[in-house]
Amino acid sequence: MKKALLLIVFAQSALLSQNIDFCIGSCADYTGERNEEIFSAIVDKKPDFFLWLGDNIYSTEPNWGNKKSMAKAYIKRHSTKPISSMFDIITKQYAIWDDHDFGPNDADSSFSGKNISAKIFESVWSQTPVNLSKNGDIRWRTRNNEIALIGLDNRSHRGPIGTHILGDDQLNWLRETLIMYEDARVVFIAIGSQVLNDAKVYENYSRFPEERLELLKICSESNSQIVFLTGDRHHGELNIKYIDNKRLIDITSSPLTSSTHDPSKKEMRKNNSLVHGSIVNVNHFNRIIWDGESNLSTEFIDINGDVIFQKSWSIEN
Repeated sequence: MKKALLLIVFAQSALLSQNIDFCIGSCADYTGERNEEIFSAIVDKKPDFFLWLGDNIYSTEPNWGNKKSMAKAYIKRHSTKPISSMFDIITKQYAIWDDHDFGPNDADSSFSGKNISAKIFESVWSQTPVNLSKNGDIRWRTRNNEIALIGLDNRSHRGPIGTHILGDDQLNWLRETLIMYEDARVVFIAIGSQVLNDAKVYENYSRFPEERLELLKICSESNSQIVFLTGDRHHGELNIKYIDNKRLIDITSSPLTSSTHDPSKKEMRKNNSLVHGSIVNVNHFNRIIWDGESNLSTEFIDINGDVIFQKSWSIEN
């Protein structure tokens, strides 16, 4: 009896300490067959799943607000051989959206076609646990042993700059979710806009200061290591901020295939959270590995499958 009990305890312990290995990326405009090979590089890493971080397609005005046209835009974008093969081989795919999946560039909640975009998104990304009929947006959450994933909707409730991105209801939902997942070692929060970048440029959360403070407060109260997974910026970088001695991490992975550019020198001076040397100005994706014990790491990987920057963190809790 004691031996059987020990075996059960050991099995439960092994389950809880399972490692997780997944890849992320954003900004996947079609820019030629050469750039499409990045999806073959992703497949070669054999991730447990892939997480699309927004601007997964670049829909154009004829597509907006039209169910058939939006559906065709997804079909066309996913028809290249490398992407098609990636969907066949990496059978688990999650996604959030940003403005180009949603509608016009920099669009907010005033966009009239948002409900159609959301319905098409839910049907295309069928493995993503979106519940549009219940929530009225594309927020979602899922749990895998010690790791939790949360997807936030940064478009459906967004107001003008200086107001809000998520809205009170989604913030409260996030607070409740973090309480639900309070025993998770690491919680990844996927959202299109950068969260920890202090520079008030483009669509960074720093341009919505009051709601940003509330979001950071909610996350700083969590027992888990919070890691934001963000895209949008057409370059990659790492940001780290401490709120009440709580470390928060922001991994920006962008772009997969779209055009690239560096942040300005002014932005880099204004961003006090930037990890020195982490700017990546080539097409890339990120690989994220949780070893099941106490080590979390990320690798920025280029189109050839080569690691161009790596960072690890110890997770003590």
